[in-house]
Amino acid sequence: MVKYNIYPTLLDGFYWYKRGYNTLDEFIGRINRVKTPMPEAAKKGVEFEGVINMLLKANNHKSLMDVEYYQTENFVFKTEIVNRIASKLANAVKQQEYIEAIVETPVGGIKVYGFIDYSYPDMFVDLKTTGSYKKDKYKINNQHKCYPLLAQINGRPINKFNYLVTDFQQMYIEPYNHTQSMTDEFIFNLVEFTEFLEANRDLITDTKIFNKK
Repeated sequence: MVKYNIYPTLLDGFYWYKRGYNTLDEFIGRINRVKTPMPEAAKKGVEFEGVINMLLKANNHKSLMDVEYYQTENFVFKTEIVNRIASKLANAVKQQEYIEAIVETPVGGIKVYGFIDYSYPDMFVDLKTTGSYKKDKYKINNQHKCYPLLAQINGRPINKFNYLVTDFQQMYIEPYNHTQSMTDEFIFNLVEFTEFLEANRDLITDTKIFNKK
């Protein structure tokens, strides 16, 4: 019996909670899907990805080369970096692909699910925006430990996962090839998080995480 439904970015939030970046109330609010104002940096990332996706769907990511900037509702982005990112993603076969699988752990099967930004036949890509980038910035994240594993459970032999990163000036690629040690680390993270969930069950109102409607 599946007792938990968990998505990988929630595990990232748990990592930062343990290191004191959020209070217990704040993190429980995230589990309970309490709506809070979107931070400016997150809003900028959402609008940037929206521009990229619009250009990819229109198949015209080269049409802005004669324009210096591209303006969204709240931000202005340099056309050069927009087109560079869009060109890099032009061959993706799916955008925002939903994926789920049951991951077997020492505490039983756990349903893990999420959305992959860009899917290829042999690779997944997650688009990240940041104020500054340094090498291996996303090493602690769980997406690259999770999504290739879910694909393999579902019979898709996908090993590669890239973070495609921009600071709105330059483009960076942080590549990962899935390994058994990543699977082991991800399962450890899952189990540790379920222990936290059980210890704080009385505070959690969104029971979907406990596989209840």
